[in-house]
Amino acid sequence: MKKIFTMMVLAATFFCATPAKAQFEYGVKAGLDFTKINSLGNDVKTKNHAGFFLGPTVAFTFPIVGVGIDASALYEHRENKINDQKVRQNSINIPVNVRYGIGLASLVKVFAFTGPQFAFNFGKRDFDWGGATTTNGAVSYAKENFQLKKSNLSWNIGVGATVLKHVQATVNYNIGLGKTSEYKGSTVADDVETIKKRAKGSSNTWQVGVAYLF
Repeated sequence: MKKIFTMMVLAATFFCATPAKAQFEYGVKAGLDFTKINSLGNDVKTKNHAGFFLGPTVAFTFPIVGVGIDASALYEHRENKINDQKVRQNSINIPVNVRYGIGLASLVKVFAFTGPQFAFNFGKRDFDWGGATTTNGAVSYAKENFQLKKSNLSWNIGVGATVLKHVQATVNYNIGLGKTSEYKGSTVADDVETIKKRAKGSSNTWQVGVAYLF
């Protein structure tokens, strides 16, 4: 929570220092995303589901040069399956983007944007499952564990359009910078654990969002 508060204070400081002639907008943003977990290996089955996000958003635009900055604080819920086991992820995401836009008509403005996104996971982050197996009369217990990192950093690249000055639609690709999760598969026999598989995963996400600006 301290990290989230620090990011909000820094964003507020920047906005307060922005010249008064800049255009200020704020609103509510929501959308869907589709996340793919990479790097766990071919022997670990992953299945992805659509997630959603929702939260406030603000933006500053300098009218003369068309350059601006936007920031949001988004609650996001994602779901994936690891070897047929459902994994739910809840996080607070703070994207901070630099954007450049041009007006195609008096009522339509298109723009491109890029920038970092800071994510902070909360709720359950550690998932365990497994079952007993019998080999040549000996019973062992197979264990699997999937763990999400507390926080991670990613990068956004996207495009968007604002219609009628109030409705904004965006599409972006979110690229994970570094590892976001860890998988471990092991067996336990006679109280001795043998690790069969350990891998660190990274996540890339497509996001489609709609915002209403006041």
